[in-house]
Amino acid sequence: MGRGSHYRGSLYGDRRGGAAAGQCHREKSSVDVTNALNTEMQLALGFSTSGGEELQKKVPNARVVKAFNTVFAQHMDTGRVLDQQLTLFAASDDQ
Repeated sequence: MGRGSHYRGSLYGDRRGGAAAGQCHREKSSVDVTNALNTEMQLALGFSTSGGEELQKKVPNARVVKAFNTVFAQHMDTGRVLDQQLTLFAASDDQ
């Protein structure tokens, strides 16, 4: 894929495999919006890793950013919950 192109896939369901996904993400930003919970609403990955860290393993040449997972989708359209403006948190280990 060329410069400026986008890749869409999921952490757990990329049909092209890890190597192909890694090449598509080379020097691109990938946003992890997941909350890695199981059906009982418990942490699916435990306490030793995160969804963002697991994504980084799949696409080691990408810049992974964790964002958007603290606000429910139905509130993103208005940017508010009742009378309160939303705050969006984002985290990355890149500059």
